[in-house]
Amino acid sequence: EGRAFCFWGYEGCTMKFWESVGNFYGAKDASYAWPIALVHLNITLYALTFWLTRPVLPFLSTQLGADSVVFGYLQTVFSFVQLLGAPIIGRLCDTQGAKIALQMCQLATGLSYILLGSAWNIPVLFLSQLPTVLMQSMHCSQAFVTDFSSDESRSNALGRLSLSYAVGMALGPMLGGLLSDVIGYHGVAWLAGALMFVPFAINMHSLPAHRPGMEAAGGGC
Repeated sequence: EGRAFCFWGYEGCTMKFWESVGNFYGAKDASYAWPIALVHLNITLYALTFWLTRPVLPFLSTQLGADSVVFGYLQTVFSFVQLLGAPIIGRLCDTQGAKIALQMCQLATGLSYILLGSAWNIPVLFLSQLPTVLMQSMHCSQAFVTDFSSDESRSNALGRLSLSYAVGMALGPMLGGLLSDVIGYHGVAWLAGALMFVPFAINMHSLPAHRPGMEAAGGGC
């Protein structure tokens, strides 16, 4: 019956495709398939850009004159601002909604990479780590997946979100190493920054602003 349905035309095939996507990602029904797939695309690009820049960061730091001690301080600053950012994003997600929180994360992440690509000395290198206080896209994506998935499939849906992150994590270091030979360390950071604005633009028009089932005037994520 499914095959016959597909032979009925493009619309029928499209519906079956999104039903399959929704089933794979654990969506409540086919109407949530595209939003939940978009969230997975977001987290894959988030991981890809992060792991594009992480392997080249030590070399870029050395190029700017930082020694191992200074690089250690840089990593400490990154970890500290990440620790500060988690409750900020949690509160923003609760009050303004997951969509706004996610987009602010993407803007901050993109700005961090652009500053990194523009760094000409060590102070600017440290400055590039400050926007990472809002580099919390995984938390926002988990909120979306929790809302878009059914009760029965929620644990699997959250697990597959980790799988989408792992895809970006696997591809990022390899691409970062290859691209650094072509466009340089700064170029890799600029590329990562540009890529972060792709899901931001898509989300503006395609990602629901509120939790399914909530009134338009309601808040929270």
